[in-house]
Amino acid sequence: MSKIKILSSHIINLIAAGEVVDRPFSVVKELIENSIDAEATKIEINIESGGKNLIAIKDNGIGMSKEDLLLSIERHATSKLDESDIHKILHFGFRGEALPSIASVSRVSITSRLRSEEFGNNLSVEGGVVKEIKSCSSPIGTYIEVRDLFFAVPARLKFLKTDKAEAQSIYEIVYKIAIANPHIAFKLISDNRVIFDSKDNLSLLDRLTDVLGKDFSDNSIHFENDIEAIKISGYISLPTFNKRTSSDQYFYVNRRPIKDKNLHTAIKIAYQDVLASDRYPSVVIFLELPYSEIDVNVHPAKTEIRFRDINLIKKILINTVREALKQSGNRSSTTLSNDLFNYLESNVPEFPKPIKFSNNNYQGSYFTSTNVNNTSSQQLNFNESQTNNFTDAPVITQVTPTLVNVLEQKKDSDVMVIEKMPIEQDIFSPYVQPPISEQQKISIFTHNYPLGLAKCQLNNTYLISEAEDCFIIVDIHAAHERILYEKYKVQLQEGGIKRQKLLLPIEVKLQSKYIHLLNDNLDAIKNLGLSLEIVSDEIIAIHEVPAEFTKANFANLVKDIAEDIEEMGNITSLEKAFEHFYETLACHLSIRAGQSLSIPEMNQLLRDIERTPLSAQCNHGRPTYIKLKLNDIEKLFGRK
Repeated sequence: MSKIKILSSHIINLIAAGEVVDRPFSVVKELIENSIDAEATKIEINIESGGKNLIAIKDNGIGMSKEDLLLSIERHATSKLDESDIHKILHFGFRGEALPSIASVSRVSITSRLRSEEFGNNLSVEGGVVKEIKSCSSPIGTYIEVRDLFFAVPARLKFLKTDKAEAQSIYEIVYKIAIANPHIAFKLISDNRVIFDSKDNLSLLDRLTDVLGKDFSDNSIHFENDIEAIKISGYISLPTFNKRTSSDQYFYVNRRPIKDKNLHTAIKIAYQDVLASDRYPSVVIFLELPYSEIDVNVHPAKTEIRFRDINLIKKILINTVREALKQSGNRSSTTLSNDLFNYLESNVPEFPKPIKFSNNNYQGSYFTSTNVNNTSSQQLNFNESQTNNFTDAPVITQVTPTLVNVLEQKKDSDVMVIEKMPIEQDIFSPYVQPPISEQQKISIFTHNYPLGLAKCQLNNTYLISEAEDCFIIVDIHAAHERILYEKYKVQLQEGGIKRQKLLLPIEVKLQSKYIHLLNDNLDAIKNLGLSLEIVSDEIIAIHEVPAEFTKANFANLVKDIAEDIEEMGNITSLEKAFEHFYETLACHLSIRAGQSLSIPEMNQLLRDIERTPLSAQCNHGRPTYIKLKLNDIEKLFGRK
C-alpha cells in the first residue's frame, strides 16, 4: 500500500504561509507590493499590536473585479507573470501564494472596486475558507484587513517577538519600500499614532529626508555610474557622518529592497580608508541590471537575491563608492558644528554682574604679550589714559581662572591667543597691494584657499584658522595622519611600497590551503611591500618588508592576509589587510599632540589638507577639522 499522498490545498497553504508570512512585517510587505503593482499613488498602512491584531492596507490602485477577488486567494493565481518567459519578472507580487497564504492563517476582508465600475465587492475569508462575497459601496482601489494573524496556527504566535519589536520591523519594511517609490504617498499608523506620513511625487532626496532625516540629506553624496548593462546610483554619507550599526544601509536591485552580505561587505571595503572598522556609513544604493543577471526567486519572501557574477557587482560598487568619496573628500559633516553649537547654547555660564571701576582702577595698559606674561592675579586692568576709548562700552571686569591658566600656559609661546597674529607676507605676495586690511587679505586669500589663514594653536593640539565667513578648528595630528596615509597610497599606485631586505628571513607556518592562497597572490603582496617565498606546503618565508616600518609583527600580518583572502576571495582583501598597517605607520610619523608649530608651519599644514584627497576625516572616520560659521557664532552671542 502506497504511503505517498497529495496534501490538501488547506495544508499546502499553511506550509506556504510558514515560508512567506512568518511574521507580521512580511504580510505588510506582500500587501504593499501588491498595491504598488496595482499602480497605486497613495498607500495607507494601519496596524495594531505590532500587526498581530490588525494589518490594514488601503490603496487607490486599479482595483479588482468580483472574479479577480475570488481568484486572488487561489494558489499560484497571478496577472503578473508571463508563462512564456518566467524569468522576466517585472513586478513585485508575482508569487501566487501570498494572499492565499495570508488568508489561510488569519481572518481577511478584501474590499475592491475597479475604476470602470460604480460599486465594489467585499470578500471575507477565515482560515482559508471563503465566508462571503457581496457587492458594496467603496472608493476606487483596494482595502485589505488582516485580523488575528496566526489564529489558525496558534503555535506560531509564541515565536513572535514583542508588539514593539514586531511594529519596528513593520516600520523598517515600510521605510525601505517608501525609499524606492518616492512618487507614491505613504502613511503609516500604529495603534492610532501616525508614525510616517510622506507625500507623493517627491524627489528621491526629499523622500530620504523624510525617512533618514535632514542630517543625512545634508551630509550625503549623490553618485551615478553606468558600466555596460549595469547602472548604479544612490546616496552615501560622508565618512564623518557614521553610526554604530549598519541599520541605515539600504540596497535595491531593480527597485526591490534586498539583503545581501556581499553588498554590505563591499561598502565596508569602500570606506575602509576613511572609517573605523566598528563604525558604519548610511547608504542608499540602487542597482539596475538585466533580469538575466539575477534570480529573485531564491527566497520565499524575496528578500534575498542571487547574482550571476557577484564579484563583478562588488568590484563596480567598491570603485564607484570610492570615487564618490574621493570627489567629496574635503567635506566634513555639518552635524559636527551643529552639535558643538547645541552644546554651547545649553551650557551658557552664569556670569557675575559687572563691577564698576573708578579711575583709580585703571592701573595697567592694553592687553599685550608683555603684560599678560606678568599677570599673576585674576584681574586685568586698563590704563587711566585709555578710559576715553571706552566711554559707552561695557567694562571688562574679571577673567576666570581657566582663562588665566590658558594665558599663563601661552606666555612662553611665540603665538599669543589674544594678540594680533603675524601675517606671513610671502603667502600674500601675489595678492597684497597696500594699504589693505587684514580682513580683506583673508577674503582674497580664502577665495583660492578655503581653509584660510592660521591664527594660533590651542593646547599644542588644535590649529585655529580664519576664512572669510568662518573659523576652522583643525585636529593637527588627525589631519597630518591623513596626509601621510594618502602619500603612502600614492607610492603604492606609482610602483609599490619601497621594501627593505631582512638579514634573516622570517618563516611562518600555515595550513597548506593558506600557502596556496598566498602563492596565487605573491606579486600583489609584493607590490604592497611584502616579499614572500613558498618554502614548502606548510612554510612561507618573509624576505622583504616595507622600508619605513620594520618593527611590525609580520608573521601575524601574513596569517591575517591569508585568512582575509579565503574569506573575501579577491585582491581587495590584501588592501584591507595592509590598511591598518599603513594607518599605524602614518600615525607614528605624524605630528603628535603637544608639538608646537609656527604660523608658517600651520599654514603649510592647511595647504596640504586642501590638496589631500579624503582630508576631511582621518582613517577612522573622525573629523580632521570643523568649520564654525561666523553667522552662527554671532547668533550664539546674541548679535543676530
